[in-house]
Amino acid sequence: MRLFYALTFPQSTLKKLSAVQDELQMRMDTGKRTPEKNLHLTLSFLGEQDPSTLSTLKAILDELPSANLLVHFTHLGVFDKPDGAILWAALAQSQPLSVLQRTLVQALKREHIGGVDPRFTAHVTLYRRSRIERVEQQLDISSPAECVALMHSHQVDGVLTYSPIKRKFLQ
Repeated sequence: MRLFYALTFPQSTLKKLSAVQDELQMRMDTGKRTPEKNLHLTLSFLGEQDPSTLSTLKAILDELPSANLLVHFTHLGVFDKPDGAILWAALAQSQPLSVLQRTLVQALKREHIGGVDPRFTAHVTLYRRSRIERVEQQLDISSPAECVALMHSHQVDGVLTYSPIKRKFLQ
């Protein structure tokens, strides 16, 4: 199973990020848009994991802090790739978000879960394989985080789908 931990946001925030995608699309030559329902912040990508790890992965989710978490999207960023850039919405530095992500990675290491990448850039991917002249845009979107979820990345009728296996709602 292809798994990751995600921070999700309320529908109102997803609509605002979708509006940013609309603006970008008008300036873009090509690009594969992240569907609104798939917009999230990846806290830790685990890759292919044996289903036997699910009980451990769920238990780790239960250990994570559940305090309210407010994030602020500040600007657009770009990861250049040979097949086109990844365009993303960047988040301001946040001590609570950093603590949450570090706590998660430490728990995964403690449990010897393979495939964990400790590098972390707080962002939400808006487009993949994009070709756009120039991206310099400031954002001013504040949002509470909705939950931390253990997600399964899979295809449903040929469509990339992120299905929550377990969620931990933030208070």
